[in-house]
Amino acid sequence: MGLDGAADQGRTQVVKRRTAPIVISAFVALSGCSGGSSAQFDLQGHRGCRGWMPENSIPAMLVALDSGATTLEMDVVVSADGVALLSHEPWLSAEICLTPDGKPIAEGSEREWNLYQMDYRLIRQCDCGLKPHPRFPGQAKVLAHKPALKEVLEAVAEHVELRSLPMPDLNIEIKSTPEGDGEYHPEPEPYVQTVFEVVQEAGLVEKLIIQSFDERALRAANQLKPKPRLSLLVEGNPDFSAKVEGLGFVPEVYSPSFELVNRELVQFCKDRKMKLIPWTVNDPKEAQRLKALGVDGLITDYPGRVGTKSL
Repeated sequence: MGLDGAADQGRTQVVKRRTAPIVISAFVALSGCSGGSSAQFDLQGHRGCRGWMPENSIPAMLVALDSGATTLEMDVVVSADGVALLSHEPWLSAEICLTPDGKPIAEGSEREWNLYQMDYRLIRQCDCGLKPHPRFPGQAKVLAHKPALKEVLEAVAEHVELRSLPMPDLNIEIKSTPEGDGEYHPEPEPYVQTVFEVVQEAGLVEKLIIQSFDERALRAANQLKPKPRLSLLVEGNPDFSAKVEGLGFVPEVYSPSFELVNRELVQFCKDRKMKLIPWTVNDPKEAQRLKALGVDGLITDYPGRVGTKSL
């Protein structure tokens, strides 16, 4: 049976924390991957493992761990009642989500389902895993709500203990923009503080990386005590020095779109003692090219397919 066949079997399965290990074992076996990636090369599961499981869901995080991911990359937004939860957009995506009563979301009306204007109790009723993903046909179709960050951290801690795995790093993206302040999310300082407090309560600050395209969010995170590691997300074709100088300090990680990586950028990061971890790398040959250039890790939708053992 191929991975797509397994996904079809899982179409109507509700993945609960206590049953997830069974599903995870099946997917890891079918994809021919295993844990134990190099500790020196940071293999980050993008939104968990979007290629195989619904993005930013608990099953995606656990499958990523069993696929060899050393870091779980995730996006976190905030609900109307102040709950930090996993979601790439601060609204319900028509591509992957259904309304609380199970109906499709019309394209163009997504922003009417503004998560920052919805209580988490209502958000939790929306499935974002059963719709076939048009860009990831191998993704399993399982009932998947948008989990609270606290819930994710508890599930990950339970899973690594069960599997005797090391606790992964947690690369959490703050999705703020100046235009979205007060409408789709809090302003950067309270936004960052909300996320940080959840991680701190879980006792995992030493595992935390806060990443963002928004320099304001990174500046706010730079003031936290204890300070987490920070990652500057970069796209387009920027002047490397100007991006860091504009931030006002040197972050621990420089994370550009993978197309921007060349020898000049590798040396730029080495000179400043920044780790270079590009996104989103799904082609094993491209991963091999980047590893040969000297990147410190990569972010991928397929952590078992694009892993260090094959590079």
